[in-house]
Amino acid sequence: MCKCAYMIAQNEVLERLRLKKRPEIAEMQKEHKKLLMHVHGIGVAEYLTQIEGLENDVKIALRKKLARSNKDLFADILRPTDKIFNSQGGSKVYTFKNISSKQKFTDKLSSLVDGYSLSQWLQMFLVDKVVVDPNGLFLVEHKDNEAYPTYKSILSIFDYKTAGRGVDWIIFEPVKCEDYEKVRVYDETGDYMYKYANDSLTLLEEESFPNPWKYVPAFLCSDRINPLTGRMQSYIYEQVELADEYLRENSIKTLFKYHHGFPIFWMYAPTCKECGGTGFVKGEVCPACQGSKHAFKKDVSDIIYLKQPSRENEPTIAPNTADYLVPPIETWQQMTEEQKLLRDTIYFSHWGTIINREDTEKTAFEVALNTQPMQDRLNQYTSTLESTEKYFVDIIADYYFADYEGCSINYGRNYIIKSPNQYLTEYLEEKSKKASYNVLNGKLEMYYNALYANDDYNRVVNTKLMYVEPFIHNDISEVMSWDISQQLKSEKLYYNQWLSSIDKDTIISKTIPELQAELSAFAAQKSNINTQENET
Repeated sequence: MCKCAYMIAQNEVLERLRLKKRPEIAEMQKEHKKLLMHVHGIGVAEYLTQIEGLENDVKIALRKKLARSNKDLFADILRPTDKIFNSQGGSKVYTFKNISSKQKFTDKLSSLVDGYSLSQWLQMFLVDKVVVDPNGLFLVEHKDNEAYPTYKSILSIFDYKTAGRGVDWIIFEPVKCEDYEKVRVYDETGDYMYKYANDSLTLLEEESFPNPWKYVPAFLCSDRINPLTGRMQSYIYEQVELADEYLRENSIKTLFKYHHGFPIFWMYAPTCKECGGTGFVKGEVCPACQGSKHAFKKDVSDIIYLKQPSRENEPTIAPNTADYLVPPIETWQQMTEEQKLLRDTIYFSHWGTIINREDTEKTAFEVALNTQPMQDRLNQYTSTLESTEKYFVDIIADYYFADYEGCSINYGRNYIIKSPNQYLTEYLEEKSKKASYNVLNGKLEMYYNALYANDDYNRVVNTKLMYVEPFIHNDISEVMSWDISQQLKSEKLYYNQWLSSIDKDTIISKTIPELQAELSAFAAQKSNINTQENET
């Protein structure tokens, strides 16, 4: 955690406000708005421009009105990041001089913001912010002797000075009041509020507070540096141009569907019965057909009316009296194929692979080759998450405890990337090769982790039972043929009966050795009963 001590003088704040916003800040804000558009669909029409030579003002206005955002695209692309938060393993160690401080701090982190723990808060905010606002800030605020994490958009920042990922001082965007503006400034000495009017700053003492940390408790959302600009860059930096194309192509396809997607009804126009096709009745315009000579029974805008052949050699357009004109769908189909290809290209660009979760035909080795690039990218996300949580933990612990000595944050990297069927196939392949119990246990546990990825209760139950059932990777007939004790054979033989006699809550509440002891006693009792019955 950067704890450099810097302050910004009042006259420097005033000078920066006079000079207006730095181009670098304006560029960061522009980038943030575009990322918001792609990921959250905010302001889509602003980013659709007229295609010169091919599109008039009416068409571009309609295309902007009908355009669909890229929200679903990026929801799909970013979904694998959920695996970071349900991966197995990892550790979090907080070091204090006093053990009591550690327990108090752990309790504090478990309910930090509106009842959410720090981990839950990060799960809601972190991935989104490193994607849409890499140069925004995470800031720990404090009020009523409570410290809590917040997010500050780059749009709310007028200027700041950074040191790596840390921050030396912040000038927030002025907030307009009646006849003046309020400007918040945060540095190593305090959190100040100024009145900005008539080209001068006046400190509002009742809204200003000393800085208890003696450093600015803030840091940049992302830790990925763009080597070209020196600024932090989004995790989807490489996909933005492709996303621009996807948005444009999708809007054109939508417009095409509206223009050409409606079948057009045509029919031969029947002769008006009132006027006999003359258009007049008793010298007046026919009131039934309004002089058109034909009887229209539907809205004219819905139908194309054809004049009936009047001569024998006049060609008949169709053998029927009416039909539908259905536009050719080849262009539509080609657009759909292009969209799918572009979507896959964007996904591959980000993850380095296209995961087909329904593909059970591939070998475990082929699946491993496909998922390794995703594993690598997830590791990058995880490293950002670990460093971000460490920043927060250090800042919050510094606020509450003088005896805090540091922390170690390590997330599990055993991501559940493949489908349950793929993990099951890997397990069965290893089993057929007579792999060691250690290898088989690992494969089976991965299968349970995937199968119950969103069901911790059943995942824990089945993982525990793996280590309770004797010789879990062998069937009963195999075990019975072995030269082992009768007790072990009985435990294997009666395992399913024992399992049906207990409930899942019992499995959750007891340790593996306790469950093994219960199974052993159950098997011994059943074995004795059967022996006695055989003797009689």
